[in-house]
Amino acid sequence: MGKKGKKSSRQADGKKAGGDRSIAIYTHCRHHFHKTLKKLSHDAVVSNVRKGYLQTTLCISEYLADGPDSQDPENRRFLKNLVNEGLVSAVHEKLNRCDESIDALSEGAGTVIGENGTLLTLTSDRNIEGSVIVPTIWLNLLIRITKVSAGSLKVSAGSLDPITQKKCVNLISNEIGKFVLHISDDVKCELYQSKDYWIQCACQFSLLLFNLIAQPTGVIDVEVTRALVKHEGLLSFLVRSIFWESNRPDIVALADGNSSVLDQMVQDSSSSIEGSALKKIGFASAGILAGMMTAVQKESWCKFYYEIEDREWIGAAASTATTNTLYDASCVESFVSGMIRLLKTKPTSDDAGSWMDCLQRTVLAGCVDADVIKGVIEIGNQPFHSLQKAVHICRAAMDMMFTVDDSPNKKNVPSDTYLAYAVSKGIIEMFLGFLSRFGCVGDIWTIALSSVDMISEASNQPKTSKALRYLSKKKEFEIALVSAERDPKFNCREGTQLLSAIRWVVPSAERVCLGCNKTIPAKEAKSCSRCHAIYCGRECQVSHWKVHKQQCKK
Repeated sequence: MGKKGKKSSRQADGKKAGGDRSIAIYTHCRHHFHKTLKKLSHDAVVSNVRKGYLQTTLCISEYLADGPDSQDPENRRFLKNLVNEGLVSAVHEKLNRCDESIDALSEGAGTVIGENGTLLTLTSDRNIEGSVIVPTIWLNLLIRITKVSAGSLKVSAGSLDPITQKKCVNLISNEIGKFVLHISDDVKCELYQSKDYWIQCACQFSLLLFNLIAQPTGVIDVEVTRALVKHEGLLSFLVRSIFWESNRPDIVALADGNSSVLDQMVQDSSSSIEGSALKKIGFASAGILAGMMTAVQKESWCKFYYEIEDREWIGAAASTATTNTLYDASCVESFVSGMIRLLKTKPTSDDAGSWMDCLQRTVLAGCVDADVIKGVIEIGNQPFHSLQKAVHICRAAMDMMFTVDDSPNKKNVPSDTYLAYAVSKGIIEMFLGFLSRFGCVGDIWTIALSSVDMISEASNQPKTSKALRYLSKKKEFEIALVSAERDPKFNCREGTQLLSAIRWVVPSAERVCLGCNKTIPAKEAKSCSRCHAIYCGRECQVSHWKVHKQQCKK
């Protein structure tokens, strides 16, 4: 066969192996575009992004992707120069014009966007083949600029140097306001005149927010957090996105129509969470909110608190309705109430930890009412076996009994109203249940004892005193306390100390002897002079000393 025949044969084989040839063209042309991009001046590259040349934007995003070439110092310098020329601002110009059509923002849109207006499918040999969602290509560029390595002090492969990256993070956090306002409208659900763009961008936006508040050191950035919460609609977007899967069937249907695209977007970011893309978005939003609240948390004299400006935005988030009232005018459920509902109905869910973090910190900020106190206690009385969750509930329970007051002589003073209501709803019984389940060790015992001491300090207040007198007459409480005194897990110094503190603050007509477990009138009870353990008489105390002395001496 001649050369001409061999050439025709190779062409025929190439047409048959169309998929392999497409991959080869993509690999070749990506390298070609990288080389071509570097030949352009920095201002010319940024100008192309401003004009909406998607090939240029995609190529820059490729530079930032993890890969063997991303560690090249020359690439890092090139990207830094692009940032200094205004790359981030150029992308913001596109994102902030999200009420216009995508065609109006991309020069030559007909040659780079598919027939349905959503896919970038470039097929000529001088272009990149592939499928890239528009306009999430702009958000994806910002995500890769702000990307950090989880659990590492070093920037990830493909990232900018820390100083340039920090500059980009601050710029994005301050300039993204208009885009936030549009994407938070989950009734119209439209960006760039398309509902598909909205749901895709909502997914990408959650990933971007996570990158913005995270830092290579693992510490949440306070400055970035306070810049973000100033944007109208950001808190409502985060709160409502947690409940989209359960409250918004229209958004669920929209996500199902874009399921393949959304699954691809979230598969790397939330691989530990099973479920739909909307569930993963909700999980990310809860984590972002909890992280932002943690970032602005202050500590003084071993107590945590929030400054006034931070309490204001946390309070605004706590009172935000879980469903947009323009969609459902009858929705009266607040974010805090929604967290309690989710923790009651799905106590073992993968994202329960993030929900509990949000609930605990909103309570710390003073977002407390009767329903919150009742709800936290009901969650604590559920039969779960997670020590971490129990610690979260104990901390939330202790925080909700405080009146958060910034006046000099009333700061951190227990609230008579909150304490009385918590006592009447069974907060002491809840602590006893935790200690019986997990033992008198760790943070649970410390928090329980501190809470009982707090109740003791307020026992002379009218409402708390009345609640304690009522509790002392409840047969169920006495049974719970006697059961705890007979429980082997309380047969230790910590357990005896806690039970003695409870007996002190809740006077009862009867006591239980530690030696013989006999119930005796309180007036006839004797106590150990060292640890105040209860005995029916001296003889019983002496006979029990061989057992009791080891714990008493500790």
